[in-house]
Amino acid sequence: MENTFYYLLSSELHQKLLPLKVLFLFASALLFFGIVYLLKISDWLKYHRGFDIKEFKDFKAKEATDFVKRWQKTKLRLTKNWESEAKLAIIEADALLDELLQRSGYPGENLEERLEQIDENVLANIKDVFQAHQICEEIVKSPDYKIDLKKAKQIIEIYDQTFQNLGAL
Repeated sequence: MENTFYYLLSSELHQKLLPLKVLFLFASALLFFGIVYLLKISDWLKYHRGFDIKEFKDFKAKEATDFVKRWQKTKLRLTKNWESEAKLAIIEADALLDELLQRSGYPGENLEERLEQIDENVLANIKDVFQAHQICEEIVKSPDYKIDLKKAKQIIEIYDQTFQNLGAL
């Protein structure tokens, strides 16, 4: 028994097993990178864990990436050059701002009350945001409210600048 123990600890055995150790190390590395590659090209993580490798690599929260996707979809509405889509884009932008401020912890029953909590030091274009919100309120109250596409694009740009200033984009 003692001879077996000395043989297992001997340098002679370790020298004989060195090629096998290198082979297993190489195989392990190959399998590891193969798994990473397959996870990257598949949607398995997205379906089973709720995040993607790209999202994990970028260190962005799922809510942040969802917000950006929703904002891009809202901005795409303006490309159709329809007044109804422009109105809908303004309403969605207003709702996104309300949601963002609510998640950021600003108190209030509605967006207007939350906007009153913000001063120009936090958000430089707060007056423009109030005006954009008022136009959104008019659109909601009166479906016959007329807005030209140029004005709608300016309002969406105000929301875009606001989201950038608040760090959401």
